[in-house]
Amino acid sequence: MTEGDVALACASAFVGQLERDGLTDACISPGSRSTPIALALARTDGIRVHVHLDERSSAFFALGLAKASGRPVVVTCTSGTAAANLFPAVVEASMSPAPLILLTADRPPELRGVGANQTIDQRELFGPYPRWFSDAPLPSEGPHATRTWVLLAVEAYHQACRPGPVHVNLPYREPLVPAGEAADLGDVGSAVPASLDGGETAGEDDVDGFVELVAGVERGLVYVGSLRSPSPFILDLAARLGWPVIAEPTSGLRVPGTLSAAQFLLSNEPFLDAHLPDVVAQFGAAPTSRAALGLVGSTPRLVI
Repeated sequence: MTEGDVALACASAFVGQLERDGLTDACISPGSRSTPIALALARTDGIRVHVHLDERSSAFFALGLAKASGRPVVVTCTSGTAAANLFPAVVEASMSPAPLILLTADRPPELRGVGANQTIDQRELFGPYPRWFSDAPLPSEGPHATRTWVLLAVEAYHQACRPGPVHVNLPYREPLVPAGEAADLGDVGSAVPASLDGGETAGEDDVDGFVELVAGVERGLVYVGSLRSPSPFILDLAARLGWPVIAEPTSGLRVPGTLSAAQFLLSNEPFLDAHLPDVVAQFGAAPTSRAALGLVGSTPRLVI
């Protein structure tokens, strides 16, 4: 039995749960340290693997898949500066928002901070942009090992569905290539909570709660950025509040009743100064125009 056998078994338990939760696509950039997680992804029948030599390209390809499908997509790479190349796509995924699951392979703890090749501090490497971060344990055998990795996968998938990027850092010891021996990880144990598979739709209770939150506000505005699919409840909310709606083309809500000339109005400083709202309720991605960004940045109260 080698470290590679145990690492592959743990990675397979983790990836298997991601697949059960709804994962269908993973982007891989080849590298030695990521061998266990790459093998687990490649050997899972329900997951399509997309191989890209360049980590930055891989991350943006995954970002496009996540935006198009609205479902979490995995992007994985080896350790060190390879992981840093994912950063631009992480920021884009955070601002979009888009569900990315970043799986960065890492050196084991004993090789951190001692000058080992291709070793940087990858813990919370992407700063505040991921919705959630986990520095995974080293793979090991044991009666509760399967449950540990299954629960980690459930949480990662659930957090990505918020939506936004999540980061799981995966340390592995050498040898990384399995010898083909079976590892004893125990059973999954009692019930594992199901993760969300695409986010939740706001209901009447959500609208009532928001109306109570902004009760008494005289001048409010609803701003709708890019959405994967139109959300009619936003228009219902605006109607109940009596607030105007500015909807970007990518929101899918450019319908009669919204302000079709909104960007021209926002670019008119005298108009904006005279009509600055007390509250802006922002839905979807961040505004794309400078005028709209200036509006949400200057409003006394922004609710996202």
